[in-house]
Amino acid sequence: MSYRRLAAVSLICLWGSPCWSDTITTTDHLSVNGELKNMSNGEITLVAYFSSGTRIIDVKIAAVAIIEFNSTTANSGAPPAKIGISPSPENSNVVEEEKDTIVMRGGLRQSCDLLSIDKDSVHCKGSKESYKRRSVIRIVMGAK
Repeated sequence: MSYRRLAAVSLICLWGSPCWSDTITTTDHLSVNGELKNMSNGEITLVAYFSSGTRIIDVKIAAVAIIEFNSTTANSGAPPAKIGISPSPENSNVVEEEKDTIVMRGGLRQSCDLLSIDKDSVHCKGSKESYKRRSVIRIVMGAK
């Protein structure tokens, strides 16, 4: 990619529509970087960028351990052959939360029954409050 094209993409991300990046980590410790496009019907749709091209990946919410909002957009290597279908390892070192937990910038943790994520906000069931994506670092998924 030429320097001018890279600069143009950077300016669009800064001044145009938001360029959100996300990382989904499954319960079997597979992490995929991309752009979370949809969360509905028990699945998360992630547009993932690999050196071989763009892939749309659907992950069952029950197979997700952590959703992170960060600046990582690309994945090294090839797309995973399988995602989110392996059972959780018996000796997993992922700390399971009782409920879904939103971790905010500054370390504040907020309990949340995750309802949906859109381009600007994270929404919790039974809460009138929503959380701006730019304020949320990650969502740790509760025990399923």
